[in-house]
Amino acid sequence: MHVIERQSQFQARFLKKQSAIKDAGSGCGALNINSIDEFATNLSLTKVLSEIFEVTHQVIGDAKFGELAKDFITHHLAVGKAIQWFGAHFPKFLAQTQDGFTLNWLIELAELEWALHYSLAAQNASSWNLEELQVKTPQDCQDMVLYVHSSVTLLSCKWNAPQLWESMRSTANITAIQPVRKAQKILVWRDLNLSSQWRCIPLIEYELIKAVARNHNFVDSFKQVKRKSKIKMDNWNQWAVDCLVSWSKAGLLVKNISVN
Repeated sequence: MHVIERQSQFQARFLKKQSAIKDAGSGCGALNINSIDEFATNLSLTKVLSEIFEVTHQVIGDAKFGELAKDFITHHLAVGKAIQWFGAHFPKFLAQTQDGFTLNWLIELAELEWALHYSLAAQNASSWNLEELQVKTPQDCQDMVLYVHSSVTLLSCKWNAPQLWESMRSTANITAIQPVRKAQKILVWRDLNLSSQWRCIPLIEYELIKAVARNHNFVDSFKQVKRKSKIKMDNWNQWAVDCLVSWSKAGLLVKNISVN
């Protein structure tokens, strides 16, 4: 599921490590951007937040979003911090507002939008591909070190905020916000085509990804999750293999955490 086109184009410039942004809307031309303090003198940080949290902005409305953005910028303008990370604390800021406006589903919506933005700005690393994993012996797998790609974010949503976000990309059939019976486990990542993706995943897969991210060893992580799980499954080993296959195809697994 691709990010809104305008947001993706904006964020892709950071991924490619370009040093300039052309603001076609204001006609200000190319801007040299190295840090927030330089950027703030050339382009409204409110617009930056609006680009990142586009659907959140749509839901809140221009006036209210402008007020919240102004307050956020006042308290979170970190001199010298890279511009692509500006907005990281905006969902938490929404959660802390005391004006009675902020709702839990709105926070979840903002968290999803930040995760999508973050996935594009996260560092690169050398990914495992399926062909490499297929030639591994059982003993190789016992000792194989795996890292979860730095673009990955795991979310737990008690509302159908991801579905609302997806529906608001189009003009038809806007999803009504409502709580869900069981919390949705959401995986957000940047795929091998350098596009932001998200999907709902089962709780057991959610726990396995967390364990691999913590332990960096698939076999140990699998054993840990299997031992703690209350799920009855006929073929645990096949399920584990299927996870490795789907993760490698999606670019979720990397060999190290160094930048290319």
